[in-house]
Amino acid sequence: MQPQIKNVQENISLKKDTKIAADCAYNAGENLKFLEEKQISGYIPAISQAQKLDGRKQNKEDKYEYDWDKDEIILNGIRLKFQALWKHRRNKKQRVYKSEDGKVMKRVPEFFRERLRMKAKMETEESKKVYSLRKIVVEPVIGNVKYNLGFNEFLVRGLNGAKLELNIASITHNLKKIWIARGKICKNNKNLFFELIINENYLNCETACLASGDIVSI
Repeated sequence: MQPQIKNVQENISLKKDTKIAADCAYNAGENLKFLEEKQISGYIPAISQAQKLDGRKQNKEDKYEYDWDKDEIILNGIRLKFQALWKHRRNKKQRVYKSEDGKVMKRVPEFFRERLRMKAKMETEESKKVYSLRKIVVEPVIGNVKYNLGFNEFLVRGLNGAKLELNIASITHNLKKIWIARGKICKNNKNLFFELIINENYLNCETACLASGDIVSI
């Protein structure tokens, strides 16, 4: 996620109230910490939350409570105190919490608190509404490019070649949207046919943009 957002910021200036909704696969502590540090409003559900929103069977959640003031995990009524950071596989760090007698121990991701904050945020109706916009803003683009335009794989090698192919597919998709928007514009409460638009030049690029709306999808 971080490289994608950085690439977007190189092309456009994100407004202060920009909202970024992403698939639950991006719900990693490192990504959420990045969003918090950059003060970007993210909407990324946990896997179980995404499954619930989609009406699918939910995976079992890792259930425990967290005391934000004391930095303690409460597991089955037992309080566990922070002991140390432990390097997990692939150099991923985990926080280790233990009970006073050392008999109960729990490891959690280093940035689990960021995930807890995002989880609580995604329980609100406003956040669910923002996240649901992915289905009408982002997903149709992927569906159109893959299934209608038949762009299922890259035909050239190398990153530069792949970027060029994707740019061509994106231009095709956007031209189609502009052309359809032209046909939906009305004059005197009557729909204008493509032939009338072309002959009379009722529409130019500026009005086509107004019809499409000023929306940036990530």
